[in-house]
Amino acid sequence: MYSIPQRINLVSAFALSVVSVLSFFVALSGLQIGAPTSDIRLRKADVVYGLARYHADRRPQHYLETRLDVDLDTSPLFTWNTKQVFLSLTASYESPQTGQHDVVIWDTIVKDKESARVKRKNLRNKYGLRELSRSFENVTSIDFRVEWNVMPYVGIMQRGVMPRSRSYAVTQNPELQHQSPVIVPY
Repeated sequence: MYSIPQRINLVSAFALSVVSVLSFFVALSGLQIGAPTSDIRLRKADVVYGLARYHADRRPQHYLETRLDVDLDTSPLFTWNTKQVFLSLTASYESPQTGQHDVVIWDTIVKDKESARVKRKNLRNKYGLRELSRSFENVTSIDFRVEWNVMPYVGIMQRGVMPRSRSYAVTQNPELQHQSPVIVPY
């Protein structure tokens, strides 16, 4: 009646049940997350007429190059169950031709609580910001926000969005189309 395979089955089923219940409580305890803080200031936003270096579409178009001061405190996101936090800086603008757009222009991974304070001066966008219509001439303002993903050791990944920054005006040089295109590093 109590053979070796039956005993192995009993012990392994009990161990799996205990591990499952413990994993559930570990995941549940990781859901209590505070809110991070952010301060984003735009230093400069220039519309440049250029060619993308690493893009299949080699026609000249407008790119928005930004310089930002970013101060983020992500320490409330870190608990004992946090493996890392993925941060992305998103630019939002509206175009009458193509509608509302949210474009990721910079991202980073924060691996521990000691480096949870992300402070960058004169930060340049990491990814190209271009309009689908190839021109920013009808875009009047842009704002920024930080989105975050908390990746736990055990449990579900949590996502959040910080409030938007104030809107900044986008100005363009009328002579932009008559200049020769520059190579942009995106």
